[in-house]
Amino acid sequence: MMAGERTVGEVGELALLQRLRDRLHRWQPTEPGCLGIGDDAAVIPAAGDDQLVVTTDMLVAGTHFRPGEIVPADLGHKSLAINLSDLAAMGAVPACFFLALGLPPSLPLAWLDEFWEGMFSLAAAADVRLLGGDTVRSAAIVVAVTLHGCTRGAAAVCRTGGRPGDRLYVSGTLGDSALGLEIITRRHGGQPFDERLTMPAAALEDSEDAAFLVRRHCRPEPRLALGRWLAENRVASAMLDLSDGLLIDLDRLLTAGGPELGAELELARLPLSAAYRHLRQPEWPVAGCLPALVGGEDYELLFAVPPAREPVLAAASSRWGVQVSRIGVLTAEPGIRLRLADGRCRPAAGLSGFEHFS
Repeated sequence: MMAGERTVGEVGELALLQRLRDRLHRWQPTEPGCLGIGDDAAVIPAAGDDQLVVTTDMLVAGTHFRPGEIVPADLGHKSLAINLSDLAAMGAVPACFFLALGLPPSLPLAWLDEFWEGMFSLAAAADVRLLGGDTVRSAAIVVAVTLHGCTRGAAAVCRTGGRPGDRLYVSGTLGDSALGLEIITRRHGGQPFDERLTMPAAALEDSEDAAFLVRRHCRPEPRLALGRWLAENRVASAMLDLSDGLLIDLDRLLTAGGPELGAELELARLPLSAAYRHLRQPEWPVAGCLPALVGGEDYELLFAVPPAREPVLAAASSRWGVQVSRIGVLTAEPGIRLRLADGRCRPAAGLSGFEHFS
């Protein structure tokens, strides 16, 4: 490496993707109706009013999971679920997927059988078929899934449509996956991925709460029905799924919406599960909320709703089998602010979620 040359680790994931976009603009003109890098999935015009929606994700041993800390069936489920979640965030219906595996030659065949069992069980439930892929020799386990779907006449919901005054909503509860990962890691004697999310020793004991949090980490539930309904009924002006943490993913939604877009979150409105409250014991104003704010891999939907569409959302709130909670509002003041229980606001600067290379 030449002296003074910058590295991937120094610039970080977001700057790396922007560098790629800059190169693409020189070499690859934008096709009308296509949506490429910068959203949860790519969108390609298809026949009639349909749109083809395509996403891809990788899970790499040592980065996304530690092989001794997750059973193969859970890894198989999760590998497909995180891609299904991307399609849910676009309001698309999944159709087929392709699987690429990097495998150590010493990996037992029984491991693969369990992995496929978890993956194909979810595929059957989501009515999506495996149509091909690739396998290669690798020093560590690498799982890459490419998933295809379509919108079936309803326009895909992108990250770009949010406007000041739109209300911010999330599905499900937040922070569970981060706490589940903490439990798994500590039980196996490992170091936490994020020291800010450390839990008391009592939380590591076997209990219904701990089992719930571990399952939330290992077996995320893609919100396909909700995402599809939001798109079909034109309720969400902007949407994405929460993969790297509420704050960093919200910042991505704001960036997509333009430089003058900001947000205010109400901490008291953050939806926290009973298990989270029992084991983490949230303390206001901020410390107890950190797993919900910065913990990743919840794979819930974060979406903006114009005030005029809120009654439509409220009228259908019981149909998806998952709670939907209003947590804040989009503003014309850039940046993210946290409204505390006593009414005071503080900037979210200094808090963040997971970012590769940093």
